[in-house]
Amino acid sequence: MYQALLVLSLICFSSANFVKLRSNAGMFYDTMAGVPRSDEEFWLRLDINQGLSWTLDSSYYSCNGSNVSSSLCFNSAQNVYDASNSPTADFVDVYANTTVNNTDEASAERVNLTNNLFADGVYMEDNFYVTLNNGARMTATDLKFLNAHNSSAAVGSLALGSYTSQDVPTFLQRLQSGGLIESNSFSLALNEIDSSYGELYLGTINSTKYVEPLVEFDFIPVSDPNGVFGFDWEDTFPTVPISGLSMSSNDKQRTVFFPNEWNNTVLTGTYPLPMMLDSRNIFIHLPFSSIIHIAVQLNALYLDTLHKWAVNCSVGQLDATLNFHMGNLTVHAPIKELIYPAYQGDKRLSFANGEDVCILAMAPDVYIGYPLLGTPFLRNAVVAVNHDSKKVAVANLNRDSIPPASNVSVSESMGVYVPPPVSTSRTSERPSTLDETSTANFDKREESAISSSSVTNSSSRNSSTITSSGTQTEQTSGIATIETDSIPGALGNNLTDYSTLTLTIYTNSEVDELNPNIATAFISNGSIYSEPYPFSGTAVAESFSASPSQAEGSNSSSSGSSLVLCFFTSLASLLTVSCLLL
Repeated sequence: MYQALLVLSLICFSSANFVKLRSNAGMFYDTMAGVPRSDEEFWLRLDINQGLSWTLDSSYYSCNGSNVSSSLCFNSAQNVYDASNSPTADFVDVYANTTVNNTDEASAERVNLTNNLFADGVYMEDNFYVTLNNGARMTATDLKFLNAHNSSAAVGSLALGSYTSQDVPTFLQRLQSGGLIESNSFSLALNEIDSSYGELYLGTINSTKYVEPLVEFDFIPVSDPNGVFGFDWEDTFPTVPISGLSMSSNDKQRTVFFPNEWNNTVLTGTYPLPMMLDSRNIFIHLPFSSIIHIAVQLNALYLDTLHKWAVNCSVGQLDATLNFHMGNLTVHAPIKELIYPAYQGDKRLSFANGEDVCILAMAPDVYIGYPLLGTPFLRNAVVAVNHDSKKVAVANLNRDSIPPASNVSVSESMGVYVPPPVSTSRTSERPSTLDETSTANFDKREESAISSSSVTNSSSRNSSTITSSGTQTEQTSGIATIETDSIPGALGNNLTDYSTLTLTIYTNSEVDELNPNIATAFISNGSIYSEPYPFSGTAVAESFSASPSQAEGSNSSSSGSSLVLCFFTSLASLLTVSCLLL
């Protein structure tokens, strides 16, 4: 019987079947997981660099005692795992590698995740399935995971990474040992920010999702000398080299390349820069100087009380891209993919002239301790990860292959939540961490609204563990199995200067003093007011017709609908400004 099911499963999974990921306004991506032979189903958030999957225990949402004041205490039954509802759940002592009788005997641990989240809980073991777009299920049997009674995140993780602190088998390894995938691998196409869903391919890659070339890189080692995340050195994280950045105007076919040197206010260096891929972070974390170069192009204003950059939302209409160079590959990210709407409470944040404010989806790397490529990058690429060979392949997203835009009504709280200031005066108070906990994605209303959305997996509680469906998949060609030693279609990279790179994780720190030549702004009564723009002349003042420079208090003016690309040669002095009219 098992052999028959295995053969059937390989037939079912040989076509373009994928896990449909619920898109939370293009910020985070979730899938519904479940336990066979029970009614237990719960949302898990995609996490591509952690190896330990974890759930939120139902007791955490009891809203009793100390939990009652928690910002995460709300009606979110679909995000929690209740072991009492599962006939196959066991508590685990990971040190003795055996099941135990109760939570008191189970191994307890705090997991410090590499995206500055944490989860406190005990180890458990159960059978977890995810559902493919054709209705078939893929079940990881006897999966060891952490059941958290406390966490800084409101959704657990479907972990597709390799690193676990206790060296327990991962979700992908359990699928591999069960014969459901050939290798410890996956590929990912999150599609664009307004797409109705993302696509996760377990053990396969779909060539119709990307534009060649697909370029392969070895994992760059990660060093953690201060023990921030509990390891000394690992080569198990999908970390890639970025050899440089540029910005292009597509309609006028012009490109400006940013300087090769970077300065994050603590360290200086040159590209290539090792950057970790992370699907649980809605920002791209770059050196401070690199973000300034980008901000100048978009006429962004720096909100120094929040350490974020505000731009006019209409920059998303520009036919321009930010380009991530990776040797013989360049990933192109349209500007609209790099901004989020900004809210304060239920109100859209606006400039003094009434135009909507968006937040640039970038943050200084010093605030988390290392450079990182979050979902704004992943939305514009197709990524394949092979943990067996410790390689990651990257290509540009084929935008002709993406699903239609979401017609789900998303609550107004979706976007980046800008907390109200303690007063109208500017302050040096440090903001909350730039991760899941600082976004409106954790607003109580949003969780219930998204849970009832139509972007769900087509699962059935009563279907068998592996089922055959007559439903035709969206795509039936281009699928290839990722073997243990190779990623199909991937070419080698031509970077010769990154073999000695190591991504070093430092303790996060704060920029004490900003360069006085950065354009800053402050928030008052739901509006952003800019301070006088520091640049002389018209190079930046005439940059964009609907720019933040029109905000009250600015000395800048508009000059039509074009964009001026400008860059300066020195973070310290900003003496030389070069501009390119797009």
